[in-house]
Amino acid sequence: MNVRYLYIFEDDDYENFYPLTVNRAVYQLRLGIDLLHEKWGAFASQHEMRFLVRGHLAGLTTQKTGVECNTFSGLSDGGALFINGRYIADRELIDRLSSFDSTGLLLDDGALVAAIVAPRSGEAEDLEKLKYWGYGHFKEIIKNLPKHEASARKVSYIWDFIQMNPEQIAKDFSRLTSLMTDELISPDAFIDGRCSIHMPENVRISKDVKVDSQVVIDARGGPVFIDTGAVIEPHTRIEGPCYIGEKTMLVGGKIREGCSIGPFCKVGGEVEESIILGYSNKFHDGFLGHAYLGEWVNLGAMTTNSDLKNNYGNIKVDCGFGQIDTGIIKVGSFVGDHVKTGI
Repeated sequence: MNVRYLYIFEDDDYENFYPLTVNRAVYQLRLGIDLLHEKWGAFASQHEMRFLVRGHLAGLTTQKTGVECNTFSGLSDGGALFINGRYIADRELIDRLSSFDSTGLLLDDGALVAAIVAPRSGEAEDLEKLKYWGYGHFKEIIKNLPKHEASARKVSYIWDFIQMNPEQIAKDFSRLTSLMTDELISPDAFIDGRCSIHMPENVRISKDVKVDSQVVIDARGGPVFIDTGAVIEPHTRIEGPCYIGEKTMLVGGKIREGCSIGPFCKVGGEVEESIILGYSNKFHDGFLGHAYLGEWVNLGAMTTNSDLKNNYGNIKVDCGFGQIDTGIIKVGSFVGDHVKTGI
C-alpha cells in the first residue's frame, strides 16, 4: 500500500453503540487491551493516522487523542487507506489489503470494510475538496473503485464487545508481549512474596506495578496483563484473560475472566466479563457483569447489575429503534460517561 494516510472512519451505525458513542466514535472504544483504533495503528504504523467522525465531535476527539479529525489536506498527493472503525485489525486483514495492486474497495457481505485511494487519482482529488465529513458523500465518491470481497471481524452492537473481549485480550497479549524485549514480569515491579501467581509465563506485570500480599493472579484460563503503575491490594483475585490498565487500583474482590479495566480506575467487589473504559470507580462491593462502562463513572456502594434473566432466556436490548434479540443469555448494563449511582 503505497499511500501516506490512514483514515479511521465512522459509518452510520454508531447509534448501535449508545450510550458509549454519544460523545466518541466506536473506534475509541476498548476491545481487549487496546482501543480499536490503536490496533490499526499498530498494524499500519507506517501511515499517518487521521480520524473521520461526526462534525460536533471533531474538536473533542482531537483534544483527547491528538489526532487530526475531518481534514483531507494532502490526500491527493499522498493517497490514503480508509478503514471502517467497526472492523478489528488483524494480520490476515492487513495482508488482504496489502495484496491490492493500487486501489480498491474491500467489502464484507456488501458492507464497506476498507478503501484504498491512490495518490493523484480522481477519487483522491474529490475527497481533498470535501469541507466536512459525511459517510454518504464518501461512499458516493469511491463507489466506482474495483471491489474485492473478504470476510472480516467486526462489532455490530455494543454487546459484541463483551462477547469478544476474552478472546481479544488473549490475541492482544500475544501480539504485545511478542514485541517486548524485557521480562514478562518487570524487575521494576514490586510483588510481595505472599502473592500467588498461577502460570507466570502467561502473566505480564509492567514496571512500577505494586502487587501486595494475599493476591491471587490465576492465568490458567487465559493471560493476565497488568499495565504500568497499577496497584493490586490484598484479598484480590484476578482470573485471566484479563487486562488491568495503567494506574488502575484493585482494592480487593474478585476480578473474573474477560475483564478490561482502566486506565486510572479504582475497582473492588465482583466484576465478570466487563469493560470499564477509564477514569471510573467501582470502589465498593456489588456485582458488575457483562457490562460496559464509559469514563468518569462512579458506582456507589452495593450497586449491582443483573446479567441473566430468571427464565434463562435470550436478552433483548432496546437500542432506541425497537428491541433486538441479542441471541445470548448474559447481557449486563451499558453505562455512559459521567453516570453516578447511589444507594
